Amino acid sequence: MIMRRQRIVLTLVLSPLIFLFLSIQISAAEKAEHYNCYTILVGKKASISGAVLFAHNEDDWGDQVVYWYKVPRQRHVAGEEYTLKHGGKLPQVAETWSYLWMEIPDMDFADSFLNEWGVAIASNACPSRRAEADLTNGGIDYDLRRLIAERARTAREGVKLAGQLIEHFGYNSSGRTYSIADPNEAWLLAVVRGKLWLAQRVPDDAVAMIPNYYIIGEVNLNDTLNFLAASAIVTYAIEQGWYHPDSNQPFNFRLTYSNPDELTNINNRARHWRGLNTLAACSFALTDSFPTTFKPKQKISRTDLFQVLRQHYENTDLDTPSNPHANSTMTICSVANQYGFVAELRNWLPPAIGAVIWIAPRRPCVMPFFPIYVGVSQLPPGMAPHNYQIAQAQHFNPAPDLYNPNYKLLYWQCAKATQFVDDDWNNRSQIQIKRRQAFESKLQCHHDRFDVRLVRNFAKKTDDCQKALDNYISKTTHRLQQFIVQ
Repeated sequence: MIMRRQRIVLTLVLSPLIFLFLSIQISAAEKAEHYNCYTILVGKKASISGAVLFAHNEDDWGDQVVYWYKVPRQRHVAGEEYTLKHGGKLPQVAETWSYLWMEIPDMDFADSFLNEWGVAIASNACPSRRAEADLTNGGIDYDLRRLIAERARTAREGVKLAGQLIEHFGYNSSGRTYSIADPNEAWLLAVVRGKLWLAQRVPDDAVAMIPNYYIIGEVNLNDTLNFLAASAIVTYAIEQGWYHPDSNQPFNFRLTYSNPDELTNINNRARHWRGLNTLAACSFALTDSFPTTFKPKQKISRTDLFQVLRQHYENTDLDTPSNPHANSTMTICSVANQYGFVAELRNWLPPAIGAVIWIAPRRPCVMPFFPIYVGVSQLPPGMAPHNYQIAQAQHFNPAPDLYNPNYKLLYWQCAKATQFVDDDWNNRSQIQIKRRQAFESKLQCHHDRFDVRLVRNFAKKTDDCQKALDNYISKTTHRLQQFIVQ
């Protein structure tokens, strides 16, 4: 794909203040590196149901395809090793957990996971100011989230495991924020190129929102219940002259380690601003300093998060009268969106039925969210072209026909339907959105009734629970495919 450099001049009118942002140049290559993804974490006391909620849009530029797998638990023999992408090795554990895997082949940072304990992982690119770093055996990048899915029973365990791996191997990318959640807690794990990291727990009654810059600000590293970090996170900054403790200013991770250009970039700030003003108890101007976490104006449901993931600056000065995916300012639901999800992580139920992930393939604004329980034994045909073993072996060496449309697969069906709407947005979008709303409403009602029956039968330990769960997922995806092709 040929990358063309575009000049984007951004002028925002904020009544009564007129605020002129800098003219910036963003190439498609820069977008691919810096403006990927959008995430919301909701503490269990901030949600209507009491579940921890985890919403994510996966944005990846250029030609992409998405496959979905259920990977089973696996036993490993003594002496077995796990080999990282760049050649580093670590001892394999005796048993790895099962998980749902959302894969974008040939990508380092696009996959998302939900394991059998309800531990969910996704990430956002957050460029740091660190240009070079020491790495051991090539460092770690792609494998970090898979290892968390395979080995962690809680989000906190996942953070600690990631920290150990980063400090041993070094992180082989500019910077990133991993969101890691379980049915009790949600964590932000900010990683800097090399062997530096810092994590903050999202308060139970609060919400965190991440575009593509670090959001963790002032920290209390003595509070190990809510903060964890590499031992050198402050001393390294002092050595580099990025932080001066004699200034009597508290250590602020965001201001210390961020690439400064990202903190003011309209593609980050506008998405953050839009989400805040949708969910937060107080309103924000685009020029304000945004909080790491905030209290919502009311308790949040999964459908509230569906709507945030679908937004394009409607009814704001950044709105566009034409196709919103052609907006020069990146939208929450963007042209690069490959899938969206909202995970419901319920701690009062066994994880097999308490952890449910609602997925919108390709683009949430025109595609419905449909549910998958993590306890499903297998996914139905059409979610992937082959089994998970082949996918793991070929992730960085995919088949030559990877981007040839295959309309037997769910992703390609959704991509075709989405493109059809985009080709004539003004005439087709409202028709599709009304269809999506009607379908999704019926699907959620059906799901809620099934969920009640499933919980009751699971408590009775009836033998047909697994069969009922698998049949439900199969029927739901079949209904989705019928909706798409109509």
